[in-house]
Amino acid sequence: MGCAPSTQSFQVNENETRLIQEIDRLRNKEQSQQSPPQVQPVALAFSPAPSQAAPQKNKNLPKVGDPVLAMWESTPWQYFTATIVSFNSKALKYNINWDDQDPTGRVIDYYNLALDRVPEPDEIATGSTVLFPQGKYCGQAGVRLGGLRYHQGRITRVHNGDRGQKLYDGIHTKGESDNKWVTYQGYSLYFRGVEISQLRISPNVLDILSAQDPEPASSQQANTVDGGIRPCDIFISYTKANSPQAIKNRELASSDAPPSYDEAMLSSICDPRDIRYQLEGCGAKVNGDKQAADSLIQTVQQINTAKVFVACLSDEYVQDEICRQEFQYAKKTVKKPVIPIVVGSGSFDWMMTVVGLLIAGEVYIHFSSKDVQELKMTELLKAVKKSVPAVRVPDGMGSAQEIQTTEATPAARTLGPADVFISYCWVNSEDAHKAKHVKEFIGSSFADPRKVHAGLAANDKFSIWIDTQRLRTTNQNDESLGMFAQIAEGLGKAKVVLAFVSKQYANSENCRMEIQFALKSLKKPVVPVIVGADDDWQNTVVGLLVAGQENRPINLQDVSSEDVLQQKVQEIQSSILPLLGLKEETRSYRAPVIGDHVISHHIKWAYFPASIVSFDRETMSYTVDWDDGDPTGKVQSYKDLAIDEIPSEDQVGVDSIVFFPQGSYGATAGNNIGGMRFHQGIITRVYKDSSGIWRYDGHHTKGETDGKWVTYKDYDYDFNGIPLEHLRIAPNAMDALMACQQAFS
Repeated sequence: MGCAPSTQSFQVNENETRLIQEIDRLRNKEQSQQSPPQVQPVALAFSPAPSQAAPQKNKNLPKVGDPVLAMWESTPWQYFTATIVSFNSKALKYNINWDDQDPTGRVIDYYNLALDRVPEPDEIATGSTVLFPQGKYCGQAGVRLGGLRYHQGRITRVHNGDRGQKLYDGIHTKGESDNKWVTYQGYSLYFRGVEISQLRISPNVLDILSAQDPEPASSQQANTVDGGIRPCDIFISYTKANSPQAIKNRELASSDAPPSYDEAMLSSICDPRDIRYQLEGCGAKVNGDKQAADSLIQTVQQINTAKVFVACLSDEYVQDEICRQEFQYAKKTVKKPVIPIVVGSGSFDWMMTVVGLLIAGEVYIHFSSKDVQELKMTELLKAVKKSVPAVRVPDGMGSAQEIQTTEATPAARTLGPADVFISYCWVNSEDAHKAKHVKEFIGSSFADPRKVHAGLAANDKFSIWIDTQRLRTTNQNDESLGMFAQIAEGLGKAKVVLAFVSKQYANSENCRMEIQFALKSLKKPVVPVIVGADDDWQNTVVGLLVAGQENRPINLQDVSSEDVLQQKVQEIQSSILPLLGLKEETRSYRAPVIGDHVISHHIKWAYFPASIVSFDRETMSYTVDWDDGDPTGKVQSYKDLAIDEIPSEDQVGVDSIVFFPQGSYGATAGNNIGGMRFHQGIITRVYKDSSGIWRYDGHHTKGETDGKWVTYKDYDYDFNGIPLEHLRIAPNAMDALMACQQAFS
């Protein structure tokens, strides 16, 4: 091994201390027994839960002959390659042979060792503790060979490389204060751009313990509750950092309590212990509260025999080593049905961790505050009951159907097959960001897929499938549909898919899966809607799929107001209806009628938004109410206004007369509230930009000689690159005359 300051002592954090205490307890017990009785398998102590699959062989469980990375005792927190020679199952220590043939430090505690295998993608995420290579050491003749140094680090960022491969950035977890040698050649506090093939992870202590033959509990212990050693129907996993009761009782160090938890927050958040007590009150057998001296072997036994695993997820939960290992053991090793519930302060940073990866595709129950605890408890009981039929729902708690009715919008209460399936990336939804479902938001606040859904649902022309209202909570057992199965069912029954495409959508494996499944497997018609902030998605698989289908993309990236958004909603609806075999209700005339929103002339050839109040058949003039509240100029000729709707592409070409926006105006006390000015212009050029969006150039049709005001701020004779959704067109004279006669006769 490489040289370093000599020391045998090093510090460990609280979670590591808990693990070491458990090992010491096992060692002391072994030493105190002169003739230890034959250890019986778990199955003799507890009966396995019915209908549960046997634990799978764990890929990250080291065994004799396996290559590993192990910490050399002479240089704490540096790891080198070795091979396992033997394993002491009582002391949980490995004997190894170093690859460089060094004869020292060959007995290794399990927590200072990692199997030399490439981790699976769902085993590493933000916050994961890993071993990473940094620096080399030279050999010494007759003593050892040279090789790579490995170190313990924490992942801080996961991103994609130039070839689309996942890359990992991170930081050392140990430093000089931990007696780590930090002066070796090549040392840096940070590591960046490391591929998963270079990383290693330590085994889960629960996997190691489950591979042993733990002692059965005594009959007296088996009848206790708080001892946490009897078989249970439900294993509830939580961290004391999320328990107001534990915090108030000072059961954890002050440094471990979330810094944002003040007295007011403690009184409003849901306590996992209260959830446990309520589950017990409904007839379920639940594991007891954790104590410092609890046996991890007994934790393994209880998870093995539990019928369902309830995980109280939070940022603090994923930072607790024991909680994280409980979750991974239940989910990956013994394949227990898992019900994820969210507790704590409301942050969702945990979704970026390994725990978040493992439940990606599952619906969680959000115990956001005590105000919703009773409703959420009913939802939890319904999910638990699928695995534990004996659980009862108290009469006073209502029903899960009431929960859905309380939280859903009227349009979401239709539970039958939906006509339209909405596929989108949460990162492009401002609503999702405000709800803390995602850490960042990319796009326009007016181009939010969830807002488009709300607009379409309000029109009530067809039924819609969207995840926030259609996905049902499951306990992930064989009788219930997980998220992916529910999505597949929704796609299969839908007639049209509305796909909100973007760079983030194209980078999302789930989103790509949805659009590929819809287009390639199901042959569904897809209406693409462009959101996000750029057009990088066009060069991806998603871009190729969109380009190869028949329906024209609708671009929302330039939407900058609620009015324009509603117009886009109408355009999207108009694209969907024919695909459903329905027809948009259309007029046989293009002139406005009472109640229509219009762009109307005011004075000096400036046009502003208004609504039609009345029509004078004799003078062929309209009376309008201006959107800005201006009381003047409210009577205008039929030929000087247009319905405030986006024209179709075949209605605007070179030489078309249009209304276009240019400049804004401020409010005037007692007169108006300000707004955008429109003007009459003529189109001189039509073209598509690099994103495939139609753009229009032109110039004013009126000038100073026509009495037009041309000195306002932002005046320019020409206009360039205006998208279709910003243009409006007036009816021609004959059409207007005939339409007005038809509309008002």
